[in-house]
Amino acid sequence: MIFTRRDYVYRQMQAFRLKQDYEKGKLKGKLKKITENLNEDDNPIIMILKFKE
Repeated sequence: MIFTRRDYVYRQMQAFRLKQDYEKGKLKGKLKKITENLNEDDNPIIMILKFKE
C-alpha cells in the first residue's frame, strides 16, 4: 500500500515479505539492518520517503 502527501511517500511493507527478501539477499543499508531483528508475524513496517527539492 502506498500513500503520497506533498513531498513524502509512505509505503507499508509486510514483515514476512521483508524477511523473505532478506533471506534472498535482496536488501541493503538501513532496511537490511531493521529486517535482521524482525519476526515474520510482526506488525507491518511503514517506510517514509522524502523527495529531494
